[in-house]
Order: sequence, then C-alpha cells, then structure tokens
Amino acid sequence: MDINLYLKPCPFCGRDLEDVSFKYNPYAEIVESLDATCHRCGIHFSIDEIHKTLHGWNGPDDAVDIWNRRVKEENMADKFVDFYTYCKACKHKDKNENDDPCNDCLNEPVNEDSHKPWYFEAEDE
Repeated sequence: MDINLYLKPCPFCGRDLEDVSFKYNPYAEIVESLDATCHRCGIHFSIDEIHKTLHGWNGPDDAVDIWNRRVKEENMADKFVDFYTYCKACKHKDKNENDDPCNDCLNEPVNEDSHKPWYFEAEDE
C-alpha cells in the first residue's frame, strides 16, 4: 500500500514540519499512529489508536485532515508577537522572564492586531 501523508506547514508559524513519523500496520493496512512536531514553536500533534477510538477518528486520513484544517488560510506568522524587538525597548527588560509582567507577556505569543506584545510598556512611559 502506498501511503501519502501530506501535512501542511505549522498553522502557528508557517514552518514546514521537520519531525513527522507514523506507525504502519501492514497486516491491517492502517496507520496506527501519527506524530508531527514543529521545532520552531514546539507544537506537537499526535494521534493513535486510543484517540481514534475515543473520538471516532478513522485513521490517517482523519488525522491528516485534522492537522491540515485551518480556520482561515492565512499565515499565522503575521500574528506572532515580535519579542526580539519589543523586549529590548520595554521598561521591564531587566526583569527575569519568569517574573511578572514578563511571564504573562511571554505566555501570549500571538496578537491579532499587532506585533507588539500584549503587556509591552515603553521605557519612556
């Protein structure tokens, strides 16, 4: 059986997936599991027999359809916050990234309206 598992790039950053693996059962002629990881943003997608049973998914076609589904066909990279630029200009730049407000800010990597982090405060404000 020829298996064609075309997966679209990461829906969050637009990068091609580097780590895609699947387990194929030649006797049943089914893909038993599918794993995909984006190394840029760290998103991991996995589907296996347990997921298929619990959610009624029917193997690799459903898994691929789920991964390839997009709310809108647009590049999510346009929505990512530019931490590199803004953190250097923020009045909190000397704080540890695990402390507030930096921690809160870093936990919000997407901004629909701007590349500016949600909790950014300019040094001169």
